[in-house]
Amino acid sequence: MINMKKINTLFLIGILLSSTWLLSGCWNYKEVEQLSIVSGATIDMVEKDKVLVTVEIISVKQDPKQSALEPVYIQAIGDTFFDAVRQMVAVQGKRLYWSHAKVIVLGEEVAKRGVSHVLDFLNRDAEIREDMWVLLSRENTASAIFYAKPETESIQAYELDYTLRAQKAISRYPAVELYRFLDMISSKNTTAILPTLKLIYERGKTTTYVTGSAIIKSDKLIGYLNEQESKSLLWIREELKGGLFVVRNAGKVGIDVTLEINKSKTEIKPFVEDNKLIMKVYVDVDVNIAEIMGREDFISEDGRNSLKKEAEKQIKKSLDNLIEKSQKELKADLFGFGETIERSIPGIPENIIEDWDEFFIDLETLVDVNVTITGSGTSKTPVKVGK
Repeated sequence: MINMKKINTLFLIGILLSSTWLLSGCWNYKEVEQLSIVSGATIDMVEKDKVLVTVEIISVKQDPKQSALEPVYIQAIGDTFFDAVRQMVAVQGKRLYWSHAKVIVLGEEVAKRGVSHVLDFLNRDAEIREDMWVLLSRENTASAIFYAKPETESIQAYELDYTLRAQKAISRYPAVELYRFLDMISSKNTTAILPTLKLIYERGKTTTYVTGSAIIKSDKLIGYLNEQESKSLLWIREELKGGLFVVRNAGKVGIDVTLEINKSKTEIKPFVEDNKLIMKVYVDVDVNIAEIMGREDFISEDGRNSLKKEAEKQIKKSLDNLIEKSQKELKADLFGFGETIERSIPGIPENIIEDWDEFFIDLETLVDVNVTITGSGTSKTPVKVGK
């Protein structure tokens, strides 16, 4: 016979134990007063082999009316990144807390010497989030970034975080998280990329501007891509999710037309023809007509067909130009062609994969672009000016 009283007693004990566990707080709880909350950091090389780390810390400013967040900056020099971080404890008497850090900015000299040794701590430390953004500074020092005035935020790292989250709507630079960057530099036949950052002076103040890409091969910086080249790179890597493309000198009178990218799909297919390895890149783009800088009709069927052909021609040229630059100038596979070949062609000779850099610079590529114009906004005709 089932003893219902005993069952009810055990049930109540279970609830009490569960409640005790839930109300006991976080197992690794730390007093806020003992920590400095890091929002971002920069890494520079100084002297011969010393590392200069600049950390942006969030401080709460209290006044009778309201509270506000303010940045506080701390610097330290060490033999390694971790050594410099530990020395900051002596400066301020608090341990740095990294769980809320949004960005890490590398100096150009750091990237030229090799990035892996300064990122090892970030990869190992349990507090650091794997989705922290990684950028490379085009200024003389990475630390200069933290002394610019943010446009909308009081904390520079937070504004950079918002900018990188908006990458899909801009597509003029890549947005690279820490875990993705570490995966890229550990890959044998794929070159890593990072967004680049510089300072601009306008309206009487200095602000940050994210633009273009840095190319990291075998752990070291080898070159840069501008905004248009970065867009082409994202296209080939199938990482372009939106943004704009301006068709230059379109139509009979040669006007600029801005296309808004709705979606894009890229297929990369290697094949062998007459004992020759060839890479086919097929890009399918769906766009809207966002802006017509003139009076020519691109809304009619004939106008759309004309615009479609010109857009396909110009996109193809931009992709071809980037592939040529990667082969002849950078001599680096930016697109992961080597890994695609290894996956797609069973029995590919081992020497091709082992010596991929040499094969890549002579690899024949065929680029095909298809543009589908699906909309033209709310207006069916271009703006007309009365005479």
